[in-house]
Amino acid sequence: LIKPIQKETLWTTIELAHHNFTLSEEENKLKISDGSNTYFLQSDDIMYISADPIYVNIHTQSKGIIVIRMTLTDLYNKLDSNQFIQCHRSYIVNLKYVSKYDVNSFTINDEIIPVSRGNKTEIKKIFENTNENRVQ
Repeated sequence: LIKPIQKETLWTTIELAHHNFTLSEEENKLKISDGSNTYFLQSDDIMYISADPIYVNIHTQSKGIIVIRMTLTDLYNKLDSNQFIQCHRSYIVNLKYVSKYDVNSFTINDEIIPVSRGNKTEIKKIFENTNENRVQ
């Protein structure tokens, strides 16, 4: 804003700020449809995702389990790769919810999620880098 403040300039600036804030909120939301309902999920609300042959189960903090018909790969491509990792062909985990891990599994809310042999090295690197960043 430039002084002296004009009413029109003030309103335009406020509307622009509100619009930009709304856009940034929507960017963090994932739009998911189960056929009859559409959900707008915050990435932080998703704890982990599991897949069976036909359906994907999204385990959330606030809405419980949402079952959708989509491939795990398609869903993974919509997620932030810094926050989510596919640790197994049937599982994606949100790293923020991992309470314990070893080279064979993750633990999220007492659920044990397996780590496939092919992903062990990558996961070990991620957690080593996370620990190094915390020490510095």
